[in-house]
Amino acid sequence: MTDNDDEDTQMSADSIDFFIHVGHQPPRLVEARDDDLLEAVLWREGVALDADVHMIVGADDEEEGVDAEPLAPGLTVGGAGLKRHGHLHCQRCRRIQVSVNYQSRTEQETFSPTAPIRRVRRWAQKIFGLTGPAAGDFVLQLCGSDVDAGLQQRLAEFVRDHTCSACFDFSKEVTPQG
Repeated sequence: MTDNDDEDTQMSADSIDFFIHVGHQPPRLVEARDDDLLEAVLWREGVALDADVHMIVGADDEEEGVDAEPLAPGLTVGGAGLKRHGHLHCQRCRRIQVSVNYQSRTEQETFSPTAPIRRVRRWAQKIFGLTGPAAGDFVLQLCGSDVDAGLQQRLAEFVRDHTCSACFDFSKEVTPQG
């Protein structure tokens, strides 16, 4: 066994893998040690931080009503509370203003950028009074398009051009007949 084999074994034994979300890009899986500084991990991964970028840890399956706060600089991976397959969001927006259109009505609410789309959909179902099995037939689509927002996707993936806002149409899902 070489010294490099020892280092590889050591890194794997003491490291965790987690997802980094930057803007509206797809998340990337990275590996880091528990005692690595978050800023160093992000730099290694080519993520540029500045005073306008907030680091926010999001749970894999955020509870209704949970809004994570931005992290203070200088934290380690472990100190930030990141766990295996956790999510670290690097966002310019602390909150995202969401508009949802349904029939002739538009409703707005603010959410954390880490909020999963399923949370926004639950809010829309409630605010528009859609209940029962039929409520599950509705999807959020980007305004003016036929692009469905996946329930597992994070709200920040739908923010463009530093607007800190997102717009969706609440539409009945089209299912092929066959």
